[in-house]
This record gives sequence, C-alpha cells and structure tokens, in this order.
Amino acid sequence: MTEQLTKCILCKKISPLTMEHIIPDALEGKLIFNCLCKDCNSKLGEKVDSQLTNYGPIKVIRATHGITGKTGKIPQLLPTIMYDKTGRKFRLFQDEGKLVARSLPSPIVQSEEEGKITLQWSCDSSDKETIKKRLDKAEKKYGAKIINTDFVERTFDNLLLEGSITLDRKFPVLPFLKIAYEFLFLSFPDCENWLNTQEMRQALLTNDESLARKFVLLYGFGKAPYFCHFLSFSQGIPPKLSEKRSSTSINF
Repeated sequence: MTEQLTKCILCKKISPLTMEHIIPDALEGKLIFNCLCKDCNSKLGEKVDSQLTNYGPIKVIRATHGITGKTGKIPQLLPTIMYDKTGRKFRLFQDEGKLVARSLPSPIVQSEEEGKITLQWSCDSSDKETIKKRLDKAEKKYGAKIINTDFVERTFDNLLLEGSITLDRKFPVLPFLKIAYEFLFLSFPDCENWLNTQEMRQALLTNDESLARKFVLLYGFGKAPYFCHFLSFSQGIPPKLSEKRSSTSINF
C-alpha cells in the first residue's frame, strides 16, 4: 500500500518520504510507515509525539518498565535535587541500576575566634574537583597564614530525603489524532477520494488542539488509571497500577 503514496500525507508536497513511527518509538512503537517528508516528520516528533511521551501516566509506565526514548534514557520520575531535614542538598543519580544520593557542596562559612579565621564547608567525599578548587582559592587568598587543613568524613545512615515532582495531567489530544490519521492512510491510501481530511491536516500542521478535539473522543478519560492499563496492555506489559491510586498522586 505504501507504494501508492507519492507525496507527504501532511503537507501534500511531492518529496522523498521518510520512515514515520505511527506509535512513537519512545513507546517502543514498531509500526513504521513511509508517509511523511523530512520536515513534517521532524515537526510531528517535536511538537506532537513529545506531548504523548511527556504525558504524566505515560512517563510513569516508561520509568516503571524501563522504556527508553530516542536518547536511550529512561524518564526520571524522582527530582534530581532533594533535601534532608537539615536543608542539605543532594543530587540523585543512577549507578549500575541503583539509586544513589550525592551530597552537593554547601556554601563556605567563615568564622573568626581569637584572631583565627576558620573556613568550613561540606561536600561529597567523591567530589575531588570541588575540594581542590576551594582549597586552591583559600591558598591564594591566605597563603602562608593557613595553619592546617582538616577533613572530616561522615556517613549518613537511614537518610530521609524530601522533594516534589510535577507530572503533566493534560490529556494529549493531538498525538492520538496523529496516530489515527496515519493509520487511516496506512489502511486506505486512497482515503482522500471519499473522505475530507483537510481539518485533520490543519490541526496537525498548526498544532491546533481545539480543532483536534473534533476527531478525538475522550470517553471515560476521568478514570486515568484505566487508560494507563489499556496502553500498558497494548505494549505487551502487564498492568501494574493500583486501582486505588488516583491520577493526581504518586508516592515515593
């Protein structure tokens, strides 16, 4: 069927057609269709597909099941910067599949007692660069006046970190119109002979969500977890979201 297409199904220009993932490859979509010119393919990926991959429930599924995007990275649900009860800042990162918290450098605190000036700060023991830079800066400023340098290494047990995350709850209408539009041409390459697709194209070309809503039925969207279950099932992943969990809360 794809041989019958001679021009881009979106802008209608006669141009070399590129491979388009009908379901975004960031969701492990495997169905590829040569139907878009290079410019339209790029615009849809940037303006439309990204709305779906960044949609809150989708990000939860991708993070939970390790689904990477084009960058090869799994979405990070937890904030990268978190705080303990004393206000110390920590950076979270993945290390060989484990979640690791690294203490960030604190401001330098200067105090003076009995004519002696003390400079204190804290940072992660692995942050050799920060330690060297701050020692070099003190050396340039005080030189021979420095009496000694002490390092005190501490280990935090049962560290409790607090932070917040924000997930996009706005239902991505345009991506579903894009999927339906491309499926239409995949199944019926001659569909424009019997169907007016002008408004669909206009909605996608101009990123017009209100116009797209004419073609996307949002039936039952109030039960967001059920939508997540359906998408999870369609990707071959057993649904694991709790029926009791609302679409507005995530515990971590």
